[in-house]
Amino acid sequence: MLIAQAIVNNSEEVSLAVQGSWQNTWELAFNGTLYQALTNLGLIVAVASLLLWIIQFTKNLIDDQSYRQFGELIWPVIVIVLLTNGGQNLIGLTNGMRTVINNANNSVLGAITSTAQLEKTLSALADFSVAQEQIITYRQQCNGLTKNEEMQVCLQEVNTKAQALLGNYQSNYGAVAAALVGKLQKQIQKASENPLEAVTNLFPGTVISRSIVLAAIETFMVAMQSAFQALIEVGFLLTGLLGPLAVGASLLPIGAKPLYAWMTGFWSLGMAKLSLNIVTGLAATAIAASAQMDTLSIAIVLGLLAPILALSLSAGGGMAIFSAILSAASAAASAGLNIGLRISR
Repeated sequence: MLIAQAIVNNSEEVSLAVQGSWQNTWELAFNGTLYQALTNLGLIVAVASLLLWIIQFTKNLIDDQSYRQFGELIWPVIVIVLLTNGGQNLIGLTNGMRTVINNANNSVLGAITSTAQLEKTLSALADFSVAQEQIITYRQQCNGLTKNEEMQVCLQEVNTKAQALLGNYQSNYGAVAAALVGKLQKQIQKASENPLEAVTNLFPGTVISRSIVLAAIETFMVAMQSAFQALIEVGFLLTGLLGPLAVGASLLPIGAKPLYAWMTGFWSLGMAKLSLNIVTGLAATAIAASAQMDTLSIAIVLGLLAPILALSLSAGGGMAIFSAILSAASAAASAGLNIGLRISR
């Protein structure tokens, strides 16, 4: 496996690897005593909320004197179904939502990968930073030499190693990242120039230090993608574990139903994951096809700006879409209930 596949986590293959790495943790959390304790706590919250719900339901029924209040009877039924039997039905609902989100994400990623060679492009970008850092490391080995002959021999070895590195990179990514190959060729050419000029001009201490710092920043930014993807999986896990509390508190007769907020949380996390992969894939493809490119800018776009944009899209569009779906479902349920009540009369 290429080193980029261990760093860049936005291609389809690595996205699946991240999901799989969290699958065992997910199963342990939901099949162990932790979820059972949270389910018991959710039952306690449900019982306490049920008393308030009965009082409010009775009051509304007396004041309204119509059949509309009977629609609220669905909530105790939902709570009982989801929290009984150790919350197994709620576990099934949670796993089902996560599976739907992951399948949709993998399907979209597969489409992008097949049309834009996303996996290859992302690997090319990540391995480019690694190759740059390796060339700098090769060149640093000659900095302590003072004799011209020794310097020439050392630089020849640097050129040989760097050319081998370039050949391997070009054979892997030449078709999708010709601009990156050209930049590596220029870097190798500078590293192999006249020894005296190389010592005095091309690779002074400040330039080497700057190159090392930039390479470290680029590596850190690329690693942030992996951290963000893992953070989304943590969000899925925590949201799922809080399900029993959200279900139990849904009987409270005040404010919005926590069950809606819980489902919205799942939807928003799924939108963030999907948006991140789409933005990263398309941005990486566009950047790799450009001859004018700055690797630090690439790292910032993919490691920092793409997660920020993904969060913005999930907070806005994700909530709007979920609200529309929820409104449509509520309207359909209300219409069905009214029709049923009219028929029963």
